[in-house]
Amino acid sequence: PDSVTTVPYQMKVNGNDPVNVSFRRNAGGNLVFRQGSTNFAFDIITRNWIRIRRYDGSATQTPDTSVRVDLFRETPRRWISVDLRYILTQQ
Repeated sequence: PDSVTTVPYQMKVNGNDPVNVSFRRNAGGNLVFRQGSTNFAFDIITRNWIRIRRYDGSATQTPDTSVRVDLFRETPRRWISVDLRYILTQQ
C-alpha cells in the first residue's frame, strides 16, 4: 500500500475470533502492521513469506525483540503460520 492507502485484514490467533488489523505505510515510509492503536514492524521476506516483528497476538508490542510471526501465503488473500496459530485474511 502507499501512504494514503490502508489495506484491511483480519487476524485470527489460536482459533479465537478474528480481530481487525491493517497494513499501511507510516510517515517514514515503512510498511507497518496495525492492530488497534499499535503499529508493528512488518517485513516482506519473499513474495510468499512475510514477518511481523514483536507481535504476540495482543494489541501491544512484546518487549522481546526476538518475537516474530512468520506467515506464508496460502492463497492470494490468506496467510498462515506454519503451526497454524496465526491466520491473516484480507477483507
